[in-house]
Amino acid sequence: MATETPAERAFANAIASIKEDTLFPDKVFAGDWDDYLFFESLALFGSEFIDAKNLLLRDEDASAIAVINLGCTPVVRGRSVESTFLEEGTQRSDFFAALEEIGSSDEMMFVLARYVAASDKGNWAFYCEQDTDIAVLALGEAVSTDTRKRLKEVLKAIPIGCAPGDRREPYFDFEDMLPEFRSALVAAYGGADPGRNTLRNYDRTSMARRGHFRGWRRLLRMGRWIAGSPPGNDK
Repeated sequence: MATETPAERAFANAIASIKEDTLFPDKVFAGDWDDYLFFESLALFGSEFIDAKNLLLRDEDASAIAVINLGCTPVVRGRSVESTFLEEGTQRSDFFAALEEIGSSDEMMFVLARYVAASDKGNWAFYCEQDTDIAVLALGEAVSTDTRKRLKEVLKAIPIGCAPGDRREPYFDFEDMLPEFRSALVAAYGGADPGRNTLRNYDRTSMARRGHFRGWRRLLRMGRWIAGSPPGNDK
């Protein structure tokens, strides 16, 4: 029997880390995780992710990361998915080129896609939905305190239970969400019951089209990428 490669283990860990038929604001991750850090989804497609993946690879002494395009539907198992694999030596330009390979040829489908990433060690997992502008990093207990601190700085990420007074620009702002969506997200990831932990008659389309400053900025930066300038080069 052939030995499983680090890339194959990373792919298996990424798929196993999320639930089937689950989207935000519900908890998309399977299994038990120690903490969840939220940040803007576009950071997964910029230089921030390169810095973050190097921190994580070194922390757990891992060899490979699988980044998987789940498409625009919640069902994962039982169908093919597009993926690419990263190592500590993977540079930003190589990552952008790989993302174009696994993205949809339809630009709008690419913008609205869902992505998951994990390593061969399986101590963490990234997940994002482009249509909600939200990404989350699930961390296992093995991830060190120092690495967690540095990840927060690199990704401008914070836990959803962070007190309002601790939410400073440019860190992720949970107040810039529809109240119903935010309440359900807190119930799923924050460990506190906001009084309503399900969304009835929730309209994902209206959320995706809400046109707040973060959504407009994402579309503008993604437009630059399509035109030839990857996200992260617009500083």
